[in-house]
Amino acid sequence: MSLASYSGMTAKVKAMQGRLFTPADFERLSAEPSVASAIAFVLAHPGYEALAGGEAMTRRENMERALRESLFNDFRRLYRFGNTEQKAFLKLYFTRYEAWLIKYALRYILAGRSPYPVLADYLPLFGHIASFDTEAFLRSADAAEAAAALHGTLFEEPLRLVSANAMASLFDFETAVDLAHFSHVWKARDKKLSPQDTESLTAAYGTRIDLLNLQWIFRAMHFYHQSGSAVTAMLIPVRYRLGRGEAERLAAGPVPESFDDLLTGTAYEKMVPLFAGGAVVHTEAVCADFLADVYQKAADTHPHTAAIMNAYLYRKEAEVKAITTVIEGIRYGLTPAESLAGAFPIRTERRYLS
Repeated sequence: MSLASYSGMTAKVKAMQGRLFTPADFERLSAEPSVASAIAFVLAHPGYEALAGGEAMTRRENMERALRESLFNDFRRLYRFGNTEQKAFLKLYFTRYEAWLIKYALRYILAGRSPYPVLADYLPLFGHIASFDTEAFLRSADAAEAAAALHGTLFEEPLRLVSANAMASLFDFETAVDLAHFSHVWKARDKKLSPQDTESLTAAYGTRIDLLNLQWIFRAMHFYHQSGSAVTAMLIPVRYRLGRGEAERLAAGPVPESFDDLLTGTAYEKMVPLFAGGAVVHTEAVCADFLADVYQKAADTHPHTAAIMNAYLYRKEAEVKAITTVIEGIRYGLTPAESLAGAFPIRTERRYLS
């Protein structure tokens, strides 16, 4: 990918970055006295002023829908602006949103309820980019129909296999969807992206997959006391820096007392100091903070590749989660410091990776 072909997209992303929340914005948001005033603050921000407001948005489900709509709209802006090669990356990235929609819908389908009334508002956001008929999928009456609606997609066979098991739980379905998504992205990046885009994205996707696998190993062993073979069966079948067999060895080893114990001796041992002093209270926040550096380093190193879009979309998604967390903190009477502590760190500078 040449400098000339990516200069426009780079400028586009930098302009969109200027509409993201700053740390000061989050501090002001956390200090709002009520949910209504917090939402008003968000809607007055340049990145969210196009969203419809109103009293209904004070309900969590409506607020989450509006914020996610902002995320999807940003994606669509990039997609409409992109050239053929940039759209190839964005189509691959879009499978993440497809996986989200499928998992969300399955919560209703498996409970014997139609997801259509709840999720129909998302149909225009998916538009022609989706790889399946989203309306037909949302009208599925059961898991078998859902799998059939995904015909020809990367999600069809995994869901069909799980739905054939009468004892399958929502967790089994969601795990199958996640495994299909991450495996597909990892395998397809060499075939569908330019060599420059593939190189710039490998570290970001590989690190994300490794950390998801490590988190699952820790939770499955420490909290659910599962056997090594059961843990290994649920891992994303991709190895980046863990090394061949290392994830399986960790899953079969002694139960770790803490997440940093699990990391010791691996390629991610550099993360161990992030847990020191109790500054970060759960593994998901540590991994999100570390990944922010990985994504940003890729964008800094390869500013004229898909890495810059990848980093922006990661940061926007983290911002949406953080806004939701802070407003929910206000709803439940937490102090500004407590509300901010529960949100994943949102920042523009790299902190850990030089």
